[in-house]
Amino acid sequence: LTVEPETGSAFQAAISPDRKLLAAAAFLGDVEVWQMPGDNLLHRFAHRLSQSVAFSPNGTLLAAGSQEGVRIWDVETGAVVQTVQRKSAPIVRVVFAPDGKTLATGSAGGDVQVWNISDGRRLARFDNHTDQVSDVSFSPDGRTIASSSYDGTVRLWTVDGGEIKQFTHTDGMLAVAFAPDGSTLAAGSADHQVLLWTIQDYELLGMFTDYPEPIGAVTFAPNSDMLATGAID
Repeated sequence: LTVEPETGSAFQAAISPDRKLLAAAAFLGDVEVWQMPGDNLLHRFAHRLSQSVAFSPNGTLLAAGSQEGVRIWDVETGAVVQTVQRKSAPIVRVVFAPDGKTLATGSAGGDVQVWNISDGRRLARFDNHTDQVSDVSFSPDGRTIASSSYDGTVRLWTVDGGEIKQFTHTDGMLAVAFAPDGSTLAAGSADHQVLLWTIQDYELLGMFTDYPEPIGAVTFAPNSDMLATGAID
């Protein structure tokens, strides 16, 4: 399937949990949702300068982060169910908690925030990063958040705002992901490396260093025994 947003080049895309919908954030345009297979445009949501999109775990909601803030839509009806206005830096990453009740955001200003979806209330804010947040990930049990940043760190936080651990690298960190079994954390770096840490004792488990380009995406297989990476070229 190949689709091209009608209102600008896609900045990030997401597939719904049931694999029936594809959403894309068009940085110079809107957020668009297509039905799969095929390329039937289902929704076009006005949310300009969007940089990140994510479906809720049950697939009923879609969130997008932009220079305006965060907006969440009902996927079936297209209605806006929640809006969080940007108060400082643009929102560059959005991710739902595993239970679908909260949303974590990462900003260009280096902060990570956690929001209650039902009322839009901010539950926590972490601001220890000194540069833009590049990625955010929830642990499978929803109690820990990992964030990566161009400041060369990956940080682990409790969902109520306490920092657990900081991993430091020699270059910017561009992507982060928990393994589905919760045992391992993976991160991709600007200096073409993938790093793996154990969650139990926070020890470096391994490094992959033979990539030709910066690593901008990491994701585990559902059974946690394989890792896929995406390079920025």
